[in-house]
Amino acid sequence: MLLTWETASEIDNAGFHLWRTETEDAEYNRITDYLIPAEGGPTQGAEYSYEDFDVVSGLTYYYQLEDIDYSGISTFHGPVSATLGAEAIALIYPEDGALVPVYPPAVFEWEGARLERFKLGFSTDPDFESRVIMLPRGSKRHGRWITGESYTPNRREWRMIRHLGRRGGTMYWAVSGKDEAGKGFVSKTFQLNIEY
Repeated sequence: MLLTWETASEIDNAGFHLWRTETEDAEYNRITDYLIPAEGGPTQGAEYSYEDFDVVSGLTYYYQLEDIDYSGISTFHGPVSATLGAEAIALIYPEDGALVPVYPPAVFEWEGARLERFKLGFSTDPDFESRVIMLPRGSKRHGRWITGESYTPNRREWRMIRHLGRRGGTMYWAVSGKDEAGKGFVSKTFQLNIEY
């Protein structure tokens, strides 16, 4: 699930944490391992996004955004709810568990169910909590998006992916997308191995 937020201005803001629960009145659990650093300032805000891969299609989740200032004082915002669509993004190729050649770069394909823009994620962790590569590459503030339903990594991106799965280790890939209203969706996760 792609979570996004925007600030108008930021004064003494150190950064953000995200908290989630499956019931609005239940105890919230922090889902960010590290503080998402602030990028805005007193005269300008910034846009932020976070990929929550630990979600199940069809369930509704409740989120709170915590901002923390340089003094360590927290302010919570929300909650907001979001439901991951059951069939919003379907992965097509490479198939789950596929062994792909080291060269040329693999073509990744999916069906986006009327979604407008996409990002492709790779990780050595099926929950995407460590060692994550998001494509296409771009700055955090002005990230690029894929507008079609397929993507071939360039040489530099493919080298990063190969390095992530070096020595035949299993990698995981998923696609996140947004619709016209900016609502985010995430596909299920597929396994991938590179043949060396």
